Amino acid sequence: AMSAPASSQERPEGDEAQAGERPAPLPAQAYALHTSVAWNDLVQLRSQVRQLEQTLQEERRQLVGARRDAESARAEVRELTMQQRLQQTVGQHQQMEYIRNVFRRFVELLPPGNKEHEQLIPVL
Repeated sequence: AMSAPASSQERPEGDEAQAGERPAPLPAQAYALHTSVAWNDLVQLRSQVRQLEQTLQEERRQLVGARRDAESARAEVRELTMQQRLQQTVGQHQQMEYIRNVFRRFVELLPPGNKEHEQLIPVL
């Protein structure tokens, strides 16, 4: 049958002696120092989180304001566009009314040969 592969976790004899030894315990002051440093780090990180949250809130307020301003600008552009179209329509209507009046006057002055009749021809 098959033989088991050699274990890759085998260590030389010198390593086993070192692996069995435990490091010397740290004095109580070392733990207090680590705890103090960790606490200071935690306090500092919490402060950074609060500052970032405040910055985020301010950025969101600015975004809402910018969106409101953009919508207001779009509404103003729509309003101006509608006004411009209305002016063009009124202008076209006035031009049509003018041409209609000139044509009416031209027809009223028939038969041709009249000086005013001849002056209306270039307009038409």
